[in-house]
Amino acid sequence: MREKSHTTELRVRGLVVREVLLGETDKLLSVMTAEYGRIPIMAKGARSIKSHLITSAQLMCYSELTFYEREGRRWLREASPIEVFYPIRLDIEGFALAQYFFSICCELFPEGNADGAADMLRLLLNSLYAIMTDLRPQPLIKAAFEFKAMALSGFAPDLDGCAECGAVDSPYMLLDLAGGTLRCEKCVERAIREDINQSLISRTEEERRGAAASFSLSPELLGLLRFIAAAPIKRFLSFEAEGTVAAQLGAVCENYLCNQLERGFETLDFWHSLRLAQSSGGQKEQT
Repeated sequence: MREKSHTTELRVRGLVVREVLLGETDKLLSVMTAEYGRIPIMAKGARSIKSHLITSAQLMCYSELTFYEREGRRWLREASPIEVFYPIRLDIEGFALAQYFFSICCELFPEGNADGAADMLRLLLNSLYAIMTDLRPQPLIKAAFEFKAMALSGFAPDLDGCAECGAVDSPYMLLDLAGGTLRCEKCVERAIREDINQSLISRTEEERRGAAASFSLSPELLGLLRFIAAAPIKRFLSFEAEGTVAAQLGAVCENYLCNQLERGFETLDFWHSLRLAQSSGGQKEQT
């Protein structure tokens, strides 16, 4: 006689970071949770206007979810919204930035990887709150999120000092975006003198490419990176940066992330296109 299959029901708080539309009314949600990492949950009928799930089972909604497992899949039974970040949904730039953050989350956290998930969830929620409340200009929130996400995921560069001589301070430090190491001014100049035809001290083609992808850091810029990497998540945006320094911070954080992950993001390109269109139209963001 065939045994009756059993189901396991679980309750968890999670943030919807991706959704795939299926059929006429269904969704496959990708939910970032502290306990299980990023998990897929099928939301049957969640797109129907009559569904009790329509509000809480949508992208960028932080909800308390009750789901059951059957035959290796998770099915959403109930959902209660905790925070839907409604103001972000009214701001196309803010919504685009949130989607970029979700893209980074999905890249850094394959489904089922729970290691470090609690910190990433907190980082996402704090960053969404910052966007929603205009806590900082969006470019600063973006830069800090990029660098902090990399630090939490084990991709942080070694910012303690020069990889060659150990110097902590220098008129400038050169950050190798591929290797994640620093070179002080004296070591850079010495390497150039030793072999003017090579970039830094590279010997292989791979090293030459890595050395070419580098970024010059002023003491102020290096101090900001060190702060973001080391700060508690609740304080990772507790810094000020304006003008050239803010622009450089945005550039180095974005380039470091893309170099380390060896890819770009369509969501990032879209956010940049919105910023460019706004600037070109003379409607600059009030910061």
